[in-house]
Amino acid sequence: MKKTKILFSTMGVQERFDDDKRKCSCRITHNAVLEAAEIAADMAEEMRIDEVDAKYYLGMVATYITRALASGKKLNLGPFSLSLAMRGCVYGANGRFEKGRNALAVNISPGREMKRALEALEPVNALEDSASASARQPRITSAIDSATREEGAVSAGARLLVAGENLQVDPDAPDETVFLEDDERGILAKGVVTKSSSITLDCIFEASPDVPEKRCWLAIYTRGGAEGENRARPAMVARRRILWRMRQER
Repeated sequence: MKKTKILFSTMGVQERFDDDKRKCSCRITHNAVLEAAEIAADMAEEMRIDEVDAKYYLGMVATYITRALASGKKLNLGPFSLSLAMRGCVYGANGRFEKGRNALAVNISPGREMKRALEALEPVNALEDSASASARQPRITSAIDSATREEGAVSAGARLLVAGENLQVDPDAPDETVFLEDDERGILAKGVVTKSSSITLDCIFEASPDVPEKRCWLAIYTRGGAEGENRARPAMVARRRILWRMRQER
């Protein structure tokens, strides 16, 4: 099974020692942040329902989970289960809960599906990459259509204004570019990059008339500013869901 690499970094040194090696706590660097709106958009496309209905469904699931926890229930949801936990200690067998010393928390336990998802990940120490892969990983935080000022959308012929991290694209590198990608059709359009820096990127998309209005992936391939020895690095990719619209005929 092909595994997905996910980076972790060390956060501090514990006081215990093991074979003269210091034990360090670790923190995962997520490959991307998936928002509820993006999940709803994916659900709408896969289930062939309206996006408003998908958002409503997600909202109802969140409301029910919150309501059940507030009534002291444990939830078994298939991919994972949620249960209440109490932090801190009490004094004596008859001790009482005290807000200054105790707190309630929520525990999450993976089910079979989530365990399989965890098995598909390969944690790698960011320091193993001499160039610090976590520092080079491109990220998209916003994408705005310059014509409509709408976030998360782009129309043919309009400039797309992208903000994020490590977005520098080398125009002389054939594998560093910007695409609109579709899960079924592959590449819908290639972007013409007009400006790029570490935190911003501007590009324009042109596409054939048969490409419909639909949700697809904005994909930016970059090495995080490829110059000199960086040219030997494989390109990294940042993806984000975006709404593609054809140019409106006047």
